[in-house]
Amino acid sequence: MQGKFRRQMGLLVDALKPGFGTSNDGYTARAFFQNFLTTIACGHDIDAQFKEFCQITAELYVALYPWYYMSQSLQKVLMQGGLFVNDSILPIGQMSEEANNFEVVEAFVYQDRDEDYNRISDYVSFERALDDLENPSPVHLNQKKFLDKTDYFTEHFISIVEDEIKDYLIDGCIENIDLRGRKEKSFAAWISLTNGRGTLEIDESFLRKSYHLTELKVTGLTLVSDDDVKGLQISVDEEGVRLYKIINGTVTIAFNWKTIDKDCRIAASIADDGEIIFNEMCGDVKYEDMDDNRFFRVSIAKAGRKEMTLLDLYDEARIMYESED
Repeated sequence: MQGKFRRQMGLLVDALKPGFGTSNDGYTARAFFQNFLTTIACGHDIDAQFKEFCQITAELYVALYPWYYMSQSLQKVLMQGGLFVNDSILPIGQMSEEANNFEVVEAFVYQDRDEDYNRISDYVSFERALDDLENPSPVHLNQKKFLDKTDYFTEHFISIVEDEIKDYLIDGCIENIDLRGRKEKSFAAWISLTNGRGTLEIDESFLRKSYHLTELKVTGLTLVSDDDVKGLQISVDEEGVRLYKIINGTVTIAFNWKTIDKDCRIAASIADDGEIIFNEMCGDVKYEDMDDNRFFRVSIAKAGRKEMTLLDLYDEARIMYESED
């Protein structure tokens, strides 16, 4: 049975960990129930048989493990998951107002194709990374370290993260993906794209599907060149606000949002030197409409601009245009 868990789901069940009890931790539980969690958060119509599936699983749990009380979070998934299907007017994931607010991001990262480039960095196994997170120190022991892709559990987890990111990649192909420790106790997905080009559609759900599967959190995406030159960083905070940090190159972002009475869309090209050009405006978008869009922030590293709103970007572009005249 343990062999099947490992081969089919990549889970090490009931294995002894010296000094840490067994491998039956939060990651194992969330990975096992991935089908439930993914279904509830998928944003698509869900078959009504999902309720029966949840009910049968709950009954098996109670019958086989009467000595271990079901946690509240698991009880909500198994006992109420089916109710979401029957009682929701819209598919789960499309109920919030923010579902109509998103950005379409066109990015290009220059590819050097330096055959002699070799990454010099520290690597850490998946289990060691989890153990380091339990250290009470506020310093992230895995900062600037990459997860070792030769590690079985790392390979499995990266495939989950890659599949999720592909859902947001509407044009382009992922050539390589690594997970690198951030300053906060989390990781960023370092992505290189074929020919350095790609288009992503980002909303508040970005990187949320894999977030609950393990204690090891992936909270950002960094587009990099073949020789690890960073181009664009994307993350989403706990309030669902998208954070875009332009480090190298030019990024075109189409901002889409909905006000009380209309759909709004504005596109702008933003360069690493601070140049901002608005090149598309759909509909009768007014100044106050732009002020309503508080769903993202843009930082431009080289220009020293931090967490600019849409209104900040528009005012900055207007000042540049007027100064040129």
